[in-house]
Amino acid sequence: MAMYTDLAVGAPYEGDGGAVYIYRGSKLGLIETPSQRITPQLFGQKIQTFGYSIIGGTDIDGNNYPDVVVGSIESSSIVVLRSRPVLNITASLTTSEEYIEIQQLLNPDRIKESIFSLKVCFTYDSQFQKNNENNTRDIPKKLKYRIKSETLAGTSIHRVYFSAFNGSSNVKHSLNLQNHKAPQCENYNVFLNKNNKDFLNPLKFHLYYDLDHGDAQATSKSREKLNDINQHPILDIHCKNISKSVHFRKNCVKSVKCVSNLKVSANIDKPEETSKNEYKILVGEKKDLLLHIKVTNNDEEAHEAMLYVYLPEQIKYKGTDDQGKNYQCEYNNNIVSCLIGNPMPGVNHQLTYALRLDPSDLKPDMQNINITVAVNTTSAELDISDDSFTLFLKVIVQAELKVKGRSSPSDVYFGGEVMGEQAMVSEEDIGNIVVHSYEMKVSWGGLVKSSTLEIEWPYELTNHKHLLYLVDIEYEGDVVCNQESLNKLQYRRNKKDCDRGTAVCVNVKCHIGALTSGESVVVKFISRLWNTTFLQAYTVIMPDQNLGRPKKIELWVIIAAICAGVLLLLIFMLVLWKCGFFNRLRHDEALVHQAKVVNQPLNQQL
Repeated sequence: MAMYTDLAVGAPYEGDGGAVYIYRGSKLGLIETPSQRITPQLFGQKIQTFGYSIIGGTDIDGNNYPDVVVGSIESSSIVVLRSRPVLNITASLTTSEEYIEIQQLLNPDRIKESIFSLKVCFTYDSQFQKNNENNTRDIPKKLKYRIKSETLAGTSIHRVYFSAFNGSSNVKHSLNLQNHKAPQCENYNVFLNKNNKDFLNPLKFHLYYDLDHGDAQATSKSREKLNDINQHPILDIHCKNISKSVHFRKNCVKSVKCVSNLKVSANIDKPEETSKNEYKILVGEKKDLLLHIKVTNNDEEAHEAMLYVYLPEQIKYKGTDDQGKNYQCEYNNNIVSCLIGNPMPGVNHQLTYALRLDPSDLKPDMQNINITVAVNTTSAELDISDDSFTLFLKVIVQAELKVKGRSSPSDVYFGGEVMGEQAMVSEEDIGNIVVHSYEMKVSWGGLVKSSTLEIEWPYELTNHKHLLYLVDIEYEGDVVCNQESLNKLQYRRNKKDCDRGTAVCVNVKCHIGALTSGESVVVKFISRLWNTTFLQAYTVIMPDQNLGRPKKIELWVIIAAICAGVLLLLIFMLVLWKCGFFNRLRHDEALVHQAKVVNQPLNQQL
């Protein structure tokens, strides 16, 4: 197909002085958008009706390119527009490897090795060069180029770098084209960035190039000697920047993106399960929760397979179990993110491990909280409906409270003279001091936000005589008691059996703050036994009689008795031995008989 030639169109009455438009031709015809708009202001001259007449197709300066002469009728002047030489550059970008083995890149011993070499080559030709091969005239052919590598998606981090440029991810260089018949090439070693995690998408390189003109000017604004136009070539507009991709070798046949099919499920082994995916969790639980996670891939390998666990604010991440130690997990803004495979193998590949969670910050006013587990990948996921799993946690406040009480002293004595209430001036006149201590403890379970301890305190008999006079109440822990019945007479206190009605009692309430498992509070009621009441009401009882418990035998008495018994046994055995009690006759000894032989004459025998 014939090539359309370029076209110059004059517009003498356009704007301030006129203009000339240059339209480039192609195999499909003229390109509708002009490639140049030339006005007289470019030459520093005041010209009117510029473009009134145009003459083209004449090579005025002999560089084998047609020049254009533009005339203006009102200014009676002409302008010669000389054509610059056009260089047609052919560039190529090739690599030593078409595919990169992922497993080799994962080897830490090879992280500093070059993964492949990148080769850039340039060749050129021009109409000027073809017609001046045997001529000493030449045009400058200094070329500048840049090779740019793509970054990780959504970041400014480059996936590769070039060692020849101090670890830079870009190449900037220039060269002088010497021979238009032979290509000129440069080689660069490419290294993989250790932070690269994308093994699914290819490594892409872009080559940009242009002529390096420096500070030279192609035009002259004076009437002095014209510049040599051949020293200012231009690049052919059909020269294009090029790109090159290098793929990673993947075990995928369905698509270059790999078609994966991930599925995730989870469960918690500690709380009691009430229904599907629903668990009970106790407030104040101090033991870690184990969140068991199972991820399967039922199709092709999943690149940059990630696991995400979305936790409520009250549950904190503490780490993984032994099976999860090889997975890189990070915790930020209540989200646990783990790289579980890059790539994660396919064809029913499965992995399981557990996260350790701390539920100690749960509050009693909470009801239901959720934990969501999700997976994703940069591969083409076949089914996303099973890529997430939610656990429902029902917050339960459950605890076991134990109350222990003791009296100090355990036995109380009274006696002496009867003293009336008006005669008493101090607490000591009332009677002996008695301290009742009550400890309330959370022995098992979670947090008890608040509780109440009620004590029925016997302060007088039914005949209104004082019994246990309450002097003071002491606390250990977060507890406050009402003290309405405390020291009403400002010096004395009360006790007896409230349930049987033999004593009049007052109700003392103690409000206790939050308690967790193992914590306790202690309330001490300090009182005095009203001595006069017992002397008057129970004269039949012998107040001075010691009704105490039997005295405990001292340890040294027990040891001495044991030693004496052993000594007596040894003496008795010694006496028996002296009496021959332990000597016995042996039945296995044979009896010895002795005989004597006597010789007699034979006739005496007859």
